[in-house]
Amino acid sequence: MLEETLASLIPIVSVALSAGVAYGILKVKTSITQERLDELEKEALAMDSAMQGRVLAIADELHRYKQDTTDRLARIETKLDILLSQK
Repeated sequence: MLEETLASLIPIVSVALSAGVAYGILKVKTSITQERLDELEKEALAMDSAMQGRVLAIADELHRYKQDTTDRLARIETKLDILLSQK
């Protein structure tokens, strides 16, 4: 009787042990994946912040360039008007 009970417990213990090991491996992999996702999120936020700064700098530079070009064209127009009025 004891031998039959032990024989029937061996598969149950084996399955429980396998399930425990599988659960442990899954928990470790989940933890590692979560840590990696956290790192990637931090990197993405840093990259987004850096890109926003660059976009603002480029927008300012374009605005200055546009203003300089407009000013130059106005000066050229004024000089042409003076030249035409002298003739």
